Amino acid sequence: MKQNPPSLQEEIKEYILVFFQVAVLVTLLIIPSKIGQWAIIEFGFTEINYFMTEFTIIMAAVLLYYGTMLIFHQSLIDKIDANIYVKILMVSVILFWCIFDGTMVYTFQEVYSNNQERIIRRDIVWSDVNFFELPPDVVYPNFRAGFLGLLSAMRFFLVAVLAYKLIVGDKKPEEVQKPALKKKRKEKSIDDIKATLHPSILKQYQNKENLD
Repeated sequence: MKQNPPSLQEEIKEYILVFFQVAVLVTLLIIPSKIGQWAIIEFGFTEINYFMTEFTIIMAAVLLYYGTMLIFHQSLIDKIDANIYVKILMVSVILFWCIFDGTMVYTFQEVYSNNQERIIRRDIVWSDVNFFELPPDVVYPNFRAGFLGLLSAMRFFLVAVLAYKLIVGDKKPEEVQKPALKKKRKEKSIDDIKATLHPSILKQYQNKENLD
């Protein structure tokens, strides 16, 4: 039975749902970065060495957050995957996002390393002064660089998986039909079998047929 094509209203509704899913996905990917940077400024986290507990808690929360998204990633892209035009657009955006996060990992790693070198020299010169009594100009905030570097690495892995799933889709490997192959082998004719026999054996078979 021939199915009727979807109406214009149904198509518009479908596109609204697809773009809503896109907005939700992008928002979920950005939220940890925004909340984390707000917390760093609000609570005055500067150097990791003196706020290691807070850093560990924050990074564990981010890992759990992105890990949950990874587990349920198919639910986050199912409608996008079903729409070829939006799918192509999102694959392009996500691949660009992968490049961006990869660049950010390298950038923040460099910032963190530079601050660590300054901290080592500072600790030698100001060894007799408590950290919380140091002047602001000799405090080198590597907390933010460490946070954003690790966050970018986690998100890079997640968006790479999303891009792969959108490109590959849900293709299942084709099953090899061995029973059909066996059936085809069984369907050889008598003439085909005779053609493979040695002439002496074939002659004996023909003589036996003549006697019968």
